[in-house]
Amino acid sequence: MKNYTKELEDLFIGFMIKDGELYVRCQNIINSEFFSGKNRDIVDMIIEYSDKYKVLPTVEQIKATHGVNVDLENVDVARHSEWFLDEFQEFSKYMNLRVLGVYGGTKINTQKKACALGVDVVVATPGRLYDLAACRALQLKTIKQLVVDEVDVMLDLGFRI
Repeated sequence: MKNYTKELEDLFIGFMIKDGELYVRCQNIINSEFFSGKNRDIVDMIIEYSDKYKVLPTVEQIKATHGVNVDLENVDVARHSEWFLDEFQEFSKYMNLRVLGVYGGTKINTQKKACALGVDVVVATPGRLYDLAACRALQLKTIKQLVVDEVDVMLDLGFRI
């Protein structure tokens, strides 16, 4: 069982509340036993509340129930994407999955080569996904399951549904 530091627990709770899509993607692997103290109670509340009402509780509801402020100001999905990718790779390392993170600001040729070797999971920003698809490094026709965040940005880049 993995135990996180209080800082990472707080960050993950912030992610769950701020990004409902992230919560939906992770809800089957979230286990409150990974959290300690009040954070364990908060995660239990989030799970129970979302199961019952099909929405996530608000920060105000969590504060009223547990007397704890959930800081969403420091939850920056783009800034923490590297951490999230590392955690996903740690989670999946016994599943024999090839995981690749692709995003701008790094050399695209290295990412093209990694795609050519074959991957099972790609975590990508919309812009870099577009770049890799445009140069045919990623074959979007072979995707079996797709989870999309920032759809508005992807539409702005020319993706069509």
